[in-house]
Amino acid sequence: MLRYWLIPALALLASDPRAQRTIRVPGDSPTIQTALDSATALDTVLVAPGTYRENIRFNGRATILRSEAGPHHTTIDGSGQRTSVVIFNQREPRGAILEGFRIRGGNAREGG
Repeated sequence: MLRYWLIPALALLASDPRAQRTIRVPGDSPTIQTALDSATALDTVLVAPGTYRENIRFNGRATILRSEAGPHHTTIDGSGQRTSVVIFNQREPRGAILEGFRIRGGNAREGG
């Protein structure tokens, strides 16, 4: 009896708009920041190998930002702007994760 109830429940979970998504950079979004801006809690932003010249902010979201190939192949380069390359400053929850990137080119008094 339980198995007949379980199938409709799984279908509802699969179509739940709050379910976790994977946003691919540059496939689904041209930059890391635009992907982060469109992400919601529990989403993963997955970044292809390459060098991305931008400065990014998590903006308080519990988003996972992960490179596909690790720090030897994926770099976020702040290009020497007078700010940090990656900023967590809006009380991001523990679910906000940055993983697998080489970070360079930052310049700030704190966290550069």
